[in-house]
Amino acid sequence: MTVHVFCGPTIGAEQVRRILPEARTYPPVRHGDLLALGCAAGDVVVIIDGVFHSTPPVRHKEILHLLAEGVAVVGASSMGALRAAELYPFGMRGVGRIFEMYRDGRIEADDEVAVAHTPDDLRPLSVPLVDLRTRLGDAVDAAVISRAEADRLLAVARELYYPERTPRALADAVADDADLRDALDRVTRWEGREAVDAKYADAVEALGLVADGKITPPDTSEWAGTSWRTTQIEQWITRFHIRRPDAGRIPVVAELQHQQLYDPDFPARWRHVALTWITGGSLGDDPAAVERRAIETAHASGLDRGSLTGEQAQYWLSPQEIAGLSADDQLLSVLVRSARFDAAGHARLTTRERTAFLIKPDRDSAAAVAAAWSLNDAVAATAPHRAVHLLRQDLLRAHIADQWGVTAVDGPALDAAARDRGFLDAAAAMEVARAFYLHASGVVRRYQDSSAALID
Repeated sequence: MTVHVFCGPTIGAEQVRRILPEARTYPPVRHGDLLALGCAAGDVVVIIDGVFHSTPPVRHKEILHLLAEGVAVVGASSMGALRAAELYPFGMRGVGRIFEMYRDGRIEADDEVAVAHTPDDLRPLSVPLVDLRTRLGDAVDAAVISRAEADRLLAVARELYYPERTPRALADAVADDADLRDALDRVTRWEGREAVDAKYADAVEALGLVADGKITPPDTSEWAGTSWRTTQIEQWITRFHIRRPDAGRIPVVAELQHQQLYDPDFPARWRHVALTWITGGSLGDDPAAVERRAIETAHASGLDRGSLTGEQAQYWLSPQEIAGLSADDQLLSVLVRSARFDAAGHARLTTRERTAFLIKPDRDSAAAVAAAWSLNDAVAATAPHRAVHLLRQDLLRAHIADQWGVTAVDGPALDAAARDRGFLDAAAAMEVARAFYLHASGVVRRYQDSSAALID
């Protein structure tokens, strides 16, 4: 069993490892992080802190995916409490006072747990409203202030923008009200001796439950077998999942794109996937049989080569193909190049299944991607204008044409070759090739002293 903990402003990694010495710790969770873990059934993921606002937060279906795979997901304190309050009916385990407040509807706003923090060491720069809320409640219970005073102080704090909720800002906000100023002063003197940081306390409680072996596998029996998966979650898995952890954090989508560009056998695999999806068959079916069924499926839908207008044929086919291919072969090419996978496709051929089939496992694409990205960073560090997003279009066009054995000036043939590899067109392929060009072309090795010419 592996325990993964996403923490930050609420509790630091060192504090987490005092409770769970073997835990793997990460910065606050964001969209995609859970899917990159490579979790297996029996693992435990603890979400304490997470990002939002200017960065996409962790999505609900990312958590559902882990739960459906038999991974226990625990939430507490901050983003974890929020998501647990929303997903506890589906098997996510919520822990602590803050989770209970969200679950029971006593608090609802996201900014109750939000804090500003430093980007490097994740040191909190503001006070979360929920901590102030619990401290004021505890101060009322301890007869330090009255309930009316607590409510008024909380109302003042709520009006402050969450990154500006600091002790100094709250003191300034009540400076002109002698009664509130006195109440805040009493709370400040008291909390220095007795108050407990609610978010921190909840985090410690959650980690303690994991350490004591009290987190059990999730019960997903009521929903995991239903049609809850969408094309979007399947695409997220492809985008963020890491197939080869030993090669670094290279997502599957980057490996797929590299083979899409550089593997000479990729068009055959793409053709088989596209036609299988169209016919509703299995990826293990004989390719020739799949092609026959694809033609029959097209004909049954009223589509044949003769139903295409001249403009449509010229869009999907090169002049050489129009002149030299049979009507059936032209139709198959149009079917392959126009295939767009979406939620309306047949349910058995998921994005993950397609990706697993398309990626040739014995081709070390992860290492090639890692080397390409490393080279990009090294070249960009030599001068501001040497970033790959500034690479000249003519170089990229010539590069993919050379890789595919197509003449760069033959636009229709280049578009056709791109579509046979699953790209929208040659321009889309060129954009993907930016990330790999310096490494795949060997141009930096040949012109180490003149790499500016690639961009100027």
